[in-house]
Amino acid sequence: MELHDQGVSVLRRPSNERMLPMNDARDEPYVDHADPLPPYREPAGRWAEPYLTRYDDEDVWTCHVRRPLTTREELRGLLPTLVAGSEERLRELQRREDERAASLASPNDHGEPAD
Repeated sequence: MELHDQGVSVLRRPSNERMLPMNDARDEPYVDHADPLPPYREPAGRWAEPYLTRYDDEDVWTCHVRRPLTTREELRGLLPTLVAGSEERLRELQRREDERAASLASPNDHGEPAD
């Protein structure tokens, strides 16, 4: 209903309807700009979460390294992405690549494992 007070139209809500904040009107969680960010901890390990895809009508497991390889790692033949037909085979390839990466982290610059 409209009221006219000194030439200005004012809309008044019915008394049984309460005013809701903008975030309550939607079914979405609301984060205020002053709320602190949740704590974040870097995931452990070299590998991101493996995922299953389809390639040529077959299931294929794929996994990428979390961070880009260094130039040294690329020159030594480490792989940034592993692809396997089963999750077990993918885990095996990850272990093998981790061993190769550990040997590169050694002070011996010949690509041999440190003693």
